[in-house]
Amino acid sequence: MSGFEIVGVVLGSVPLVVAALEHYVDGVATVQQMIRYESVFLDMQVSLGTSVAIFEQSSEELLRGLMLPDSQLRDLVDNHKGWDGKELDEKLRHRLGKDYAVYKLSVKQLGRRIDLLKRKLRLRDDLSAPFVQNGIVDHKLCKEFFTTWARIKGGFAADRYNTLRDQIASDISQIDTLTSKAISLEDSRQQKNWLATGSSHWSTLQDHARRLYKKLGSVATQSCPCQCNPRAHLRLDVTEKYYVRSHDPQADFGLSFKNDSTAAAPLHWDWRDVRIFSTRAPCIQCILACTLASAVLRLYNTPWLQESWGVGDIYFIGENQNVSLAEQPYVSADFVAPPTSQQTMRATTGILRSPVKNRMIFSLGVALLELSYGRPLSFFLESEDLDDQGKEHILTEYSIATRLTETIHKRELPRYTKAVIRCIYPTPSDTCSFSLDDDAFRSIFYRDVVLPLQEDYDALKY
Repeated sequence: MSGFEIVGVVLGSVPLVVAALEHYVDGVATVQQMIRYESVFLDMQVSLGTSVAIFEQSSEELLRGLMLPDSQLRDLVDNHKGWDGKELDEKLRHRLGKDYAVYKLSVKQLGRRIDLLKRKLRLRDDLSAPFVQNGIVDHKLCKEFFTTWARIKGGFAADRYNTLRDQIASDISQIDTLTSKAISLEDSRQQKNWLATGSSHWSTLQDHARRLYKKLGSVATQSCPCQCNPRAHLRLDVTEKYYVRSHDPQADFGLSFKNDSTAAAPLHWDWRDVRIFSTRAPCIQCILACTLASAVLRLYNTPWLQESWGVGDIYFIGENQNVSLAEQPYVSADFVAPPTSQQTMRATTGILRSPVKNRMIFSLGVALLELSYGRPLSFFLESEDLDDQGKEHILTEYSIATRLTETIHKRELPRYTKAVIRCIYPTPSDTCSFSLDDDAFRSIFYRDVVLPLQEDYDALKY
């Protein structure tokens, strides 16, 4: 066995070996020439029982972070089945990181020591002691076994058993330490992995999104014979947590097309939906929150998602398409000429004076707040959010958002709360950058916002 199936074998066999040692303790007490070794078997029973408890806890801790279905978790932990699954192996590889190979070697060595102990104790195939009948020590068989054993071996080598006991305990202790350290370093390793490969992953997807818009715009404005203003709807999808692979990222997009023309001629644009990912989950809020956070990384600085966006910019396919609306959020873009530099400057003048560090991320925070409270931000407008003339001003939206953020922890789970806070109050990079074009800040945004929402989504899938 070269994979994680050895973990299941160890989890299943060691408790039976501990039970056999209990019978050895009872058995040697009935044989005069072996009674002085009773403490050896008792010490081994206690030590191995403690070690297997530690190994079970360590294995369960390793599995808990994988968001497995309850039934699968029970099979792995209680029934010791399913450790040879390829999907599980892949998830454990991601979780253990560079300690993956060392962990497998350590467990394999532990398995060899357990097998050696089985042979030394001469256990049957069912791992019962050779002098036990129907779960009870047979005193006649016991006397024959130990008398023959002592005569053939020329005495009982207690030191060798003590050495093997200590080696098994040491192996399990090292595996437990290795597991705990790997889990504690999981987040920081993911961030380093992001800096190495993840940032380019999102940049590539962003570049593909720009090219897609440009290509569609060229086709729509030059090739369409009808006098219309075509729009393209780009479907937003949840991105899997373990997205970094050795190969180039796939740029899969779900698209649909709409024609605003009222001409009588048949339309040359129709709805097209290319389904790539499945985003089934019982909580619509969780799905949308995770989807929108992923969309910010995919689509920032592209025509598909404006810098100052909101939930009103998210669309869904009509009911007659026979799909779950929560699973089909879209952003929409037309192919009119982009705004002039003066228009852009006027639109951003107020933003530059506001305390908002990154408008697109702040917009995500507002969307998360509106999803949580079930109301638009304007619903919570108070007099303190207005100027002296009782009118809204550049800080009005920020004032409402910060007030709602102060109480978000009372209505949401910690990870969702963290994501909201880090959208409204983002953490800068080491160079004090708040731009998603900065690799370090993009990594911080993924760690503080996208990843927590993905973990909530993963937890609710099952």
